[in-house]
Amino acid sequence: MRKPGTQVGGSMGSGVVTSSVVGSDVLKLLPKAEREVMEYIMKSGGEVYQYQIMKDLGLSKVRAWRIVRRLEEKGLVDVIKVKGRNLVKLKSKGDLNKAQ
Repeated sequence: MRKPGTQVGGSMGSGVVTSSVVGSDVLKLLPKAEREVMEYIMKSGGEVYQYQIMKDLGLSKVRAWRIVRRLEEKGLVDVIKVKGRNLVKLKSKGDLNKAQ
């Protein structure tokens, strides 16, 4: 999915997200494209703009939007509009407990 020679990075945050709802078991169940996007978001500190996903993973605008939308429908990420752009954030365990 990622173009050869491209580097994953350029995120808004840094470090590893430890309070993420996504464990390795959940990642294994996701289709390849969704798993790669989730891994990219996690490596980016838990939040990243959708255009960065598109650019860094070599996805078309529509493909990136559809993958992010499916992840949102599955309850794995939140999408927040920031100045006309989609900010994709991992949901934390606390967010899931509030929803239930």
